[in-house]
Amino acid sequence: MAPLMYRDVLDARPTEVEHVLASLARAAKRLGLSAPLLNAAVVRLRVHNHRVANASRPG
Repeated sequence: MAPLMYRDVLDARPTEVEHVLASLARAAKRLGLSAPLLNAAVVRLRVHNHRVANASRPG
């Protein structure tokens, strides 16, 4: 058993980063909290999603 987002990354599928981690990062920012690792994870998964989306486009 593994978290769904991790399985999505391993299988080169898009993740739900905006609904899960990005919403937490926005909440932290609203509260004035520093969350550098959370922000880094959001950026990394956005890059992953971008690569997956571009790989599925006919070239």
